[in-house]
Amino acid sequence: MKKLIILLTTIIIIGCTQVDDYSNETNNNTMPMRLINDTQINESDTIINNTVSGIALFFTDTISNQEEYLRGTDINWESSSKGVFRYLPKSDRADLVKWYTSHSWSKSSCYAYTTANRLFIIRDWDSDWTSDDTSWTLEEYEPYSLELLSSTDFNAGSFAIINDKIYYQTPIIKNFYGQVTGGGDLKVQSLGDTSSQARLVFEDFTGGLYGVGDYLITSLYDLEAETLTLSNVDLSTGALSTLHTISTSNSPYNDLFPGHNAMYHLVQDGNIIYINRYPVQDEASTILEVELIGDEQGIYVGEDNNVIAILTYDSSYNITSLFTYNLNTEEIKEININPFSTPISYSRIGVPLLELTS
Repeated sequence: MKKLIILLTTIIIIGCTQVDDYSNETNNNTMPMRLINDTQINESDTIINNTVSGIALFFTDTISNQEEYLRGTDINWESSSKGVFRYLPKSDRADLVKWYTSHSWSKSSCYAYTTANRLFIIRDWDSDWTSDDTSWTLEEYEPYSLELLSSTDFNAGSFAIINDKIYYQTPIIKNFYGQVTGGGDLKVQSLGDTSSQARLVFEDFTGGLYGVGDYLITSLYDLEAETLTLSNVDLSTGALSTLHTISTSNSPYNDLFPGHNAMYHLVQDGNIIYINRYPVQDEASTILEVELIGDEQGIYVGEDNNVIAILTYDSSYNITSLFTYNLNTEEIKEININPFSTPISYSRIGVPLLELTS
């Protein structure tokens, strides 16, 4: 059985929070509060047959790979069609949320995104969600019935969803020498609308935008200093206020994921990964230590309603196991899943998940 340890370690520094190295147990800035060993990991609850209940994961895959879940339905698709699936591990059930076809002459991809108990499908018209992608369609779906609620087209370098609005940075324009000559405006657009309003101009903006509850968070990466600064963006004035400064000397910058009311950053030390939590209105802390075993190469995390999902993946980027951690009760559960391939979106925005109740 995998070893997961709860490490509620708090960093206390006057002003913004600087996190240097969570893997160092002798760090004078850390204060261990509680340690729970792997014997307290519980198996998931009894399977709930044929109900939309429990943890729901969302992933993108070729439809033919998930054909067994669609037997008996009236869904028709092409052999090259792909789809976004809602997967319910408890009942081993997968439902097709949206299907699409990406042609060689006009590639595009769809990915699920969840925030504040809501389900969205992001269509990337530039195919594989690279840093150069700028053309998007955002659709919101009802999480239970999977009914389409709204559709919004926009062009952006990075974006975030706050309540019923999309906040996004217009694509950066560079000249032949790589110098920024335009773009970078922060704009806001209502879901289902086609108009937008400029709010702020980012200078030397190299990070991303994230929706964390009712807050808009921006990340600014300093390559020379090896730091990642998380700041809150005032939704009325566009003013930035620093929340946390993170050392990235021991961890890839892109291991940063948004949650319901905090950002999460991963630090790997050998086969141990530390999950660090950066709340909007509280101190940073290391909450979990995950040990990779066998062919496992890393983890992805996501959060909904104070439940964190931890997915491990192997050398082929197939998801191999699922654990959940409840922030309120500190309970860890291992949930059996059928392996599936990792969508590229997991490394951009984390694991899309919802905690559904029947």
